[in-house]
Amino acid sequence: MARKALKTMVKAKAKLSGKTAVKSRAKSPVNPKPQASKKPKKKIKADSRFDDIKRALIIQRETLLSKAGMGFHDVTGRVGSCPDLTDQASVESDQAFELKLKEREQNLLTKIAETLERISQGTYGICLNCENPIPHPRLKVRPVTSLCIECKTIEEEQENIRMGSGMLP
Repeated sequence: MARKALKTMVKAKAKLSGKTAVKSRAKSPVNPKPQASKKPKKKIKADSRFDDIKRALIIQRETLLSKAGMGFHDVTGRVGSCPDLTDQASVESDQAFELKLKEREQNLLTKIAETLERISQGTYGICLNCENPIPHPRLKVRPVTSLCIECKTIEEEQENIRMGSGMLP
C-alpha cells in the first residue's frame, strides 16, 4: 500500500518537473489494446450517489402537495364583499399574488417529477444541452437543475438579451 502511494507521488513529481516517471517492473503486453476515445457518459447508473437528493425531492413534493389547497380559499370569497374600492383592490392584489405563488409551486412540482424520472432512468446529473456531467455540489444546491453552470449562464445571457431588446421569448 505504501509502495503504491510512493509510486504515485513519484509519478506526480516527475510530471511536474517534466521528467519521465519511474516505470513499474511489470512488462507491458506485446500488442496493447487501443484505448477507446473518452466521451462523456450519456447515462449515469442509478446508484446511491443521488439517494439523498431523491429523498429530499420526495419530501419537498409531499410538502408542496400537502399545502396545495391551503391559503387561496381564504381570499376568493372576500373579493365581491368589499364595499370600499381600495379594500377590493387590495384583496384582488393579494389574490393575484397567491395565484403567482401557486403557479410557481406547480412549476416546481413539474420539475420535481421530471427530476425523479431522470433519476430513475439513470440520466440524472447530465446536462441536457452539452451532455457533460453536472457537478454533485450543484445538484445538492439545486436538485431540479438540468443544465450545467456554463449552459445555464449562456441561457440566462440570451434571455437577458431578449428581454433587453424587447423581443418576446
